[in-house]
Amino acid sequence: MTAPKYAPHAWLDEIMPAPLARPEDFVEKDGDRWFLRLPEDDLERDNEFYITEIEPGQTVDFLIHENYGQFELSIGADRRFTTDRPFPDKANGFWIPFDPETMQHSLRGLVEGDGDFALRLEAGEHVIGIYWWSEPTPFRFEIDEAGQPRFVASAGPN
Repeated sequence: MTAPKYAPHAWLDEIMPAPLARPEDFVEKDGDRWFLRLPEDDLERDNEFYITEIEPGQTVDFLIHENYGQFELSIGADRRFTTDRPFPDKANGFWIPFDPETMQHSLRGLVEGDGDFALRLEAGEHVIGIYWWSEPTPFRFEIDEAGQPRFVASAGPN
């Protein structure tokens, strides 16, 4: 399992930028103004959709992501299935890596192909990815005594 990573909830779309280690990793200062922005090496950095002005005291919702890695999934002819090791109960993302059309909210959904476009997996062995995304989680944007940006977990808007 990797350490939790973060992504601004407002940027959630069919394609979402890679989450980063800390919410502050999206913050950039331009003159007296602060922005949420993609890192310099991101190809979508100048896409206006991913440039959001923020102010100290403002609450910003982030999604928290935990990637549990790849697992081996065995599906029997009788449709019973197991993974090669346990995964956290809170996991809510199951997929065949790099095939977004297989993404499901449950392991059973992945196996049975829930949804309009998903395919039922064949009996046999499959390599799958398992992860967790949180609900939108509020953080308050602040500037510390040294002038550095930080986000502090918050109960919600002021």
